Amino acid sequence: MHKVLIVEDNAALIKYISIRLLEYKDEFEIITASNGQEAINVLKKTAISLVVTDLKMPKMDGLALLAFMNRNYPQVPCIVLTAHGTPAIKRRIRKDILKYIEKPIKADALGQTIRKALDIEEQEDFIRVISVANYLQLIEIEQKTCLIEVKSGDNPKGLFYFKKGVLYDAAIGRLRGVDAALKLILFESSKISFKKSPPKKIKQRIHTNLSDLVFQAMRLSKGSALSEIAMKQEERGEMKTLRSDKKDREEINLNILTQTVPETKTLRTSAFYHFLNELQSIKGYMAAGIMNAKGDIEAGDTTDKHIVIDEMSVIFHALFRLVKTINHQIGAGSAKELFCNASAGMILVAFTPSNYNTSIYTFAIFESGSNRTLVKLTLDKIIYKIINQ
Repeated sequence: MHKVLIVEDNAALIKYISIRLLEYKDEFEIITASNGQEAINVLKKTAISLVVTDLKMPKMDGLALLAFMNRNYPQVPCIVLTAHGTPAIKRRIRKDILKYIEKPIKADALGQTIRKALDIEEQEDFIRVISVANYLQLIEIEQKTCLIEVKSGDNPKGLFYFKKGVLYDAAIGRLRGVDAALKLILFESSKISFKKSPPKKIKQRIHTNLSDLVFQAMRLSKGSALSEIAMKQEERGEMKTLRSDKKDREEINLNILTQTVPETKTLRTSAFYHFLNELQSIKGYMAAGIMNAKGDIEAGDTTDKHIVIDEMSVIFHALFRLVKTINHQIGAGSAKELFCNASAGMILVAFTPSNYNTSIYTFAIFESGSNRTLVKLTLDKIIYKIINQ
């Protein structure tokens, strides 16, 4: 007979569920635990077919339990209980990956959901090996402050740091911030470890929201400039795996997020994301990005699903080169900015000065009629920070 483990710290709720689900006693047996640690003890001693877990619990919460199951019991499907089942949360968590039940719980609905989960043909709708993206979104929902370690295959270990549900930083190899987060989100068959917050203060390198990062990572997974660049860097040995003896590994795990990495590209993307919130706060915001002289998008953000920044890079690159050519031919000198206004939107571009060591373009796309002056000032701030880092 199937055994279903329900993990919930509310004793009255556990009693209510256990009594109401007795009508299914011929189909499955209910076993209960009041926190994640008790659940682990049960899993080690009993063959469990399904786990239903709350997220907020004492001693060891549901997030830590999910991480443990991800590493040790990936074959056991899970259902998550949450008091945060708002429409916004539903949009963030894709139904084909994560199954959750909103509180207050209706026993009849829970019983039917458990029956469906135990039906092998239907189990695709439930967590088995939780994806990195969805695990991070659960942390955001629960507003946790924590350190998350992610490992996939032969890749080096990566780290995410959250402060009160806000993703502050990420690191893997020599990558930090947004670049590291995008690489880690795309990990497949990952082993996730839930860690306590490090004693050292972590600098915030990521200044964009998690949903946008996940959306960007999903686009990159289909073949992106960033993925290709990362592969080339690895082939050249620019992203070497940190190696040390057992004594040094603990120090690396605690310090990896606080290390300063003198990478020009990382500094430029940091400048972009530092002011991204200012761009997003301007009415009419649609998208923004930073591009180098080769036409590579080094960082980007969009709120419009129809705007695929990576695909626009070729068009932008050709446009910027054309502007340079025209300016040279008419003797107008180096371009400082570019503005295009159309009926449905406008594009603004700011350039690094001609005496800067490389050409960098920051651009923003807004609805027509938006505050052009404010957008230009913000783009200029990004350029100023880039050339003065």
